[in-house]
Amino acid sequence: MPAKIEDPKSPKKVKWTNCGKSPAETVELAIIKLPYVPKTADQPHLGTIHVAMGGWSGSSTNFLVRYGFSYQELFPGYDLLAIGK
Repeated sequence: MPAKIEDPKSPKKVKWTNCGKSPAETVELAIIKLPYVPKTADQPHLGTIHVAMGGWSGSSTNFLVRYGFSYQELFPGYDLLAIGK
């Protein structure tokens, strides 16, 4: 079922709709977010980058679990987000 997020800054508020489809249909997603942690107080949070490895063989979520902290240094000020299945 698709989800509608009323307020993106409060992801706990999700309303599910079935869009006319059978309620038996399900989707499995793996979502991982590696939050930005500033090293000093003057480093602002700049946003979020969606990491996508590309192709059917690459797992972006597995990549962030294994290498995220090293990869994060390339994008100071940003959270890293990966969505997979």
